Amino acid sequence: MGKGGQFWVGIFIGDHCSICVLKNACTKAKKRIISRDPREHLMEDMRKKLRTQEGKELYQERMSTVEPVFGQMKQNRGFTEFLLRGEDKAKVEFIMMCIVHNIEKIAGFLKRKAKDVKEVLQKDIPGCNIENIGEIVANCAD
Repeated sequence: MGKGGQFWVGIFIGDHCSICVLKNACTKAKKRIISRDPREHLMEDMRKKLRTQEGKELYQERMSTVEPVFGQMKQNRGFTEFLLRGEDKAKVEFIMMCIVHNIEKIAGFLKRKAKDVKEVLQKDIPGCNIENIGEIVANCAD
């Protein structure tokens, strides 16, 4: 890893392109420039895994469980980058975004069960009382 947490990207310049018989198929420039991220082998391994039947099934599951949450954070709340610097601060910021997401899920649950929070507090919803409120909140997150 280089300065500032940036990864080094290998850049290779073809010095003998002018005499190569495949030059026209390879490049129109005088020299071919190839760059490669040192983590490229990890990405290639993941692509291979995703092409298998098991990989496709796992990815389908991820698309319906995790990805929508990240999409909502990015699209609905504009959370495309961390505002704080440092791993610990970024973790706190992400946890706060998760809390906001879960509060919205609870609000959606309450809206489905009653017109508004006032009605929830005034009326008895089956299975909803102060003794089991922790269980209800935990089930809302599912």
